[in-house]
Amino acid sequence: MHTYLPKDTGLPKNSVANISQIITIDKSFLTERAGKITANRLWHIEEGIRLLLLYNSKNKNLRKKWLP
Repeated sequence: MHTYLPKDTGLPKNSVANISQIITIDKSFLTERAGKITANRLWHIEEGIRLLLLYNSKNKNLRKKWLP
């Protein structure tokens, strides 16, 4: 799953947020802001994360309710 991030986000070139490969990092590694996304793009990223969590859920009733 990917969310498109165009150049107008402040990134040097058109990019994608690879939602299926989220990792955690220590805050100290974040030294400068790379860009800025709109609330709508953030919603798409969050929705992708929710879908992945539901898809990988062991709760079949929950998956049946929310996934096609």
